[in-house]
Amino acid sequence: MSFIFPLGLLGLIGIPILIIIYIIKNKYTEQVIASTYIWNMSEKFLKKRLPIHRLVGIISLILQILTVLFVSLAVAHPVFAIPNAAEDYCFILDGSGSMNIVQSGKTRLDIAKDEIASVINGSREGSAYSLVLAGNTADKIFEGVTDKKNALKLVDEVSPAYISSGLANAESVAQNLFNENNSARFYLFTDKSVEMSENVRIVNVSDKVENYALSELTYSPLTRTAEGEVTSYESDATLTLSLYVNGGEEVYDSKKVDVFKGEKTRFAFTLEEGDYQSLTVEIEEKDALALDNRTSYFNLQFEERYSALIVSDSPFFIQVAMLSVGNADPLDVVPTSEYKKIAAASEGLALGYSLYVFDGYTPDVLPQDGAVWFFNPKSDVAESGFTVQDEVEFADAQIAEYSDDSATVIENLLKNIDVTKIEDVYVTKYQKCGTYRRFNTILTIEGNPLIFTGANTYGNREVVFAFDLHDSNFPLLPDFIVLTDNILAYTFPSVIDNSYMNCGDKLEINVVSGCESIRVVSPQGKISYMDVSATVCEYELTEVGTYSVKVTAGGTEKNYSVFSALAEEERIPDAKEDVFALAGEAGNKKRPATYSDILYLFIALAVLCAADWMVYCYEQYQLR
Repeated sequence: MSFIFPLGLLGLIGIPILIIIYIIKNKYTEQVIASTYIWNMSEKFLKKRLPIHRLVGIISLILQILTVLFVSLAVAHPVFAIPNAAEDYCFILDGSGSMNIVQSGKTRLDIAKDEIASVINGSREGSAYSLVLAGNTADKIFEGVTDKKNALKLVDEVSPAYISSGLANAESVAQNLFNENNSARFYLFTDKSVEMSENVRIVNVSDKVENYALSELTYSPLTRTAEGEVTSYESDATLTLSLYVNGGEEVYDSKKVDVFKGEKTRFAFTLEEGDYQSLTVEIEEKDALALDNRTSYFNLQFEERYSALIVSDSPFFIQVAMLSVGNADPLDVVPTSEYKKIAAASEGLALGYSLYVFDGYTPDVLPQDGAVWFFNPKSDVAESGFTVQDEVEFADAQIAEYSDDSATVIENLLKNIDVTKIEDVYVTKYQKCGTYRRFNTILTIEGNPLIFTGANTYGNREVVFAFDLHDSNFPLLPDFIVLTDNILAYTFPSVIDNSYMNCGDKLEINVVSGCESIRVVSPQGKISYMDVSATVCEYELTEVGTYSVKVTAGGTEKNYSVFSALAEEERIPDAKEDVFALAGEAGNKKRPATYSDILYLFIALAVLCAADWMVYCYEQYQLR
């Protein structure tokens, strides 16, 4: 036996104090009574002498001593050990996205937590509890906790996850625990259909419920059509879909869609002309899982707009290409003579454009506030990173060759261009250029760079076409438009490439030139700041809903939104097949149980106090 509060035994000092008081106290009280009363009482006692009369005083003392003893024991809270009566428990809790499905007013995760609490409450005192959660990662939430209240509190604090985690990682963690203690009782609480294992008790918390779900929403500006798919997993249904635009709360359009069980049904909304930053479709009918009843489309190009200035006396080819694939707003065109006047007035350093395109003209001063493209540069320009050596002209047109460099930047610049099946690019003359900064060559002729990219002294991206488009067949080839699109993507790299992803995916955020900070806010309000020292940073999506990404560069803020959806495999309400087994032979070693219930001590105290009170009342009655 041990005591939780051993200092409570100091109360036993009261026992010798009671004995001393009993010895020295005056057992008689002085009363004035009639003499006839004394004679009558003496006759009464002479006739009948009860032995209990001599024990009344000592009985009261014994009761008071026992009362002090039991009070001290109650305060000290004795704990009794019972050998081999308690056990170790290890709970594996499935925290995947499907555990958010609601059944009978509770999520499957809450039902599983109630089951764990039931096992804990029904176990012997002295048992030890461990919990492994298969959530965003497979983690040990706690291990070897022996206090029931603390274990129940820790179980109650477990939060749901939204990814498709599976049980493989949790199985690995549980196997390590089993290897350390094969006598522990292992429980798996899940909504998946798992084959029974002799070393694990499977508790399946799934039940048949109704669930509807929406998939990715897309939008075509050309046809002004928003399209997606809707699914009903348990039964045929007629669902009401509502469309919201630009974050508004009013329904823009609504329609009924007939959906067959287990089949994906396409739907489409046609929108009026306009510029849409975001579109959202929502299922109005209620089901067991609200997380997949809403999907959103975000126009990432809304924040990717740039301003461009073309300086050319014959801008047709360049202007058509940029209008076809670019996102310039505005796209201004000025002849070289007018630009000279504008540049002279502002000293040519900054005119407020994101991109400057110089076609057959080389400025005296390189703009510092934007990217620069050169077509057929005539001379050197300070801080540009390249030099113009001389002009090379051919008697017959010569074939240019695409680079076979496997560098990532080259692959991105040649994306969607099959260099093995392209039409030949012919050039009749070009400017032979040299570089004294790191440039990436896309197209060469006679081993000399014909199209190359890099960065100038100001850190702005630079693209050089070392020939006149009019001296080549290149503008007439489909590859010219494709390459222009790729070069624009290189010049203005998208911060985010996709606005629709699934929980568990990693969002790649491109760090643009001059980036000062990137802040990500999750749907539940968690704020994270990314490392902007690298060219790309990654952020794992672990919540369902809209993530906000704010990028600050050059004192300008741009805001992007990404919709994170529940993984499709987690939307299915039926129990999914999975495997979970612990290899090895189970042991039978148990822990010593503890018994610390002091309720009986308080009952004994109540009985002793009542008995002492009765003895006291009897003494007072005898003294009348």
